[in-house]
Amino acid sequence: MNYPHPLPLLAACCALGAILAACAPVSLPPAPPQESAAPTTAITLAVTTQAPTPTQPPPTSTLPPNPTDTPIPPSPTPEPLPVNLPKPGTVVLDFVALACNARWANGAINLPCPGDPDDLAEGYIMPADQAVAEGAIPVAAPVLIGLPGLGGEHGAGLFGIYPPLAIQPGDTFHAILACREGAACDVEFGLVFIDAEGNYRHDMGWSWRHRFGGGPVPVQADLSPLAGQTVELALVVQDQGSPEDDWVLWIYPYVARAAP
Repeated sequence: MNYPHPLPLLAACCALGAILAACAPVSLPPAPPQESAAPTTAITLAVTTQAPTPTQPPPTSTLPPNPTDTPIPPSPTPEPLPVNLPKPGTVVLDFVALACNARWANGAINLPCPGDPDDLAEGYIMPADQAVAEGAIPVAAPVLIGLPGLGGEHGAGLFGIYPPLAIQPGDTFHAILACREGAACDVEFGLVFIDAEGNYRHDMGWSWRHRFGGGPVPVQADLSPLAGQTVELALVVQDQGSPEDDWVLWIYPYVARAAP
């Protein structure tokens, strides 16, 4: 048997060995050891540091202001009471000007005019040129300040009977009625008369109930039903409860006569 020449065979084996060596896995040198990473928490703290929060204003207080810290506006001053004055020469009876010419009584005893401010049990009457009406309203006009008697042995009510007056057609009575400031009065004002025969007449319906807080109230009465008679007109105040605080004001009461 013939065998191939040994040199070509050896060359072929070498070539095959080179191919197998090229296909074998290459062994890489081991990687150098890496440095340990910094702790994650430390990196997080360094990276996520927050910017400072802007300073917030303090919350607004919801408490009401101290009354002593808030200026209190002054109370408005009430306007003076308007009083319509009659035309000159038309007044035939001025109840304030002739107040102390009248006979004042309380139903039991006569009263002085002007009254005694230190003795009010029996009642009081005083003519004046000014006063203060309920609601702190200034009154700059002729006025009668009155107080009925306390009742019982002191007599009750307040009555002022004026000198005789001949009534003519068209004569009218005028007044403004009020409680005095600070007095919680509850009264009935009235205009009555004594006829020529001396009879006390109160049947004409000239009366006006008044309580504190309801006035001042202007009133008037037509005296024409008495035309042709000479009568004594009388102002009356009667309490409607306790008379202790029934201070009243007749503001410019008068009788006017129509001009001819």
